Amino acid sequence: MQIRIATTDLSKPQRERLAAAMRSPALIGRAMAESALPLYQRQMATNARSNRNRFGARSTFWNRMNSGTRGGVTPAGGVVMMPREMRLRVNGGTVRPVNAKNLTIPLRAEAYGKSLRQFERVFFFRKGGRLFGATRSLQVPRSRRGGTAQNRDGSRRLVQSDDAQRITVLFLLVKSATIRGNRGLLPSDDVVSSAVIRGVTRFVRARQ
Repeated sequence: MQIRIATTDLSKPQRERLAAAMRSPALIGRAMAESALPLYQRQMATNARSNRNRFGARSTFWNRMNSGTRGGVTPAGGVVMMPREMRLRVNGGTVRPVNAKNLTIPLRAEAYGKSLRQFERVFFFRKGGRLFGATRSLQVPRSRRGGTAQNRDGSRRLVQSDDAQRITVLFLLVKSATIRGNRGLLPSDDVVSSAVIRGVTRFVRARQ
């Protein structure tokens, strides 16, 4: 995802002074990107501290987005480039599986950030028209000696009990999921534009 910071965001007199002061548009674009980049990085750092998943744990998403965000230059000016996952968070959209039949939505804290392949004794079942992924985990076995039961002829036989099993539902499996966009996760256009103007103005004055 790219956020473009074009020179058209500046007023005409500012653009004329820039043209007169600098011969290389790339240097101006770099100054623009360097002015905007810290705003996005600070906002992502704030999101990382405050954002928690549905189980109360801090999400690793924003730290990953922050580390993958950087500034760049195009003929139109500066850009801030972010991992493509940001487009979905900001603009919203529908997610579909790429290398699988279903998306797995974690239903328990221990399933968050993991896949079904990381669990043992996995099985699937349907309930209410929905598909779930679960595991069977062995509990402490019941006594193998068990007890005795009376046969029809009056004799008695040894009864051996089965191991107890505990079923843990881990994931809901769906064909797609819709994410609602939130533009407030990033700095506003006005805040970015003001920071860029201040940064470029300082850049030009330092070279006059």
